[in-house]
Amino acid sequence: MSPELTKMAGAAANNVYVSSMWTPERNNPETKNFVEKFKAKYGQEPDNFAACAYVAMKYVAKAMETAGTTTNTAKIRDAMANIKNFNSATGPLSFNNKGTPDVDLVLLKIENGQYKAQ
Repeated sequence: MSPELTKMAGAAANNVYVSSMWTPERNNPETKNFVEKFKAKYGQEPDNFAACAYVAMKYVAKAMETAGTTTNTAKIRDAMANIKNFNSATGPLSFNNKGTPDVDLVLLKIENGQYKAQ
């Protein structure tokens, strides 16, 4: 879900479908808050790279808070593994016992250069 795809492909990208954990259309307070603050600071809507970086930092910060440390990586790792359904700008986030993220994916369709949730 790169913003460059729609720029490079132009009209040829219409009707292309992708799945993503990010859409600014997600109807939750964390998404709305992130989009509002991002637009205010940068003057544009965030893309999935900005959203995923933001969520990753918030997730690690929550793990550090839960672990009670910012330097003990083993405790932070364990705390990260035990966070379930973390409310984030990309929806609920957890990691399974193999370290793979369990996320709420959204199906997006490109229409006139824009990714639209389906």
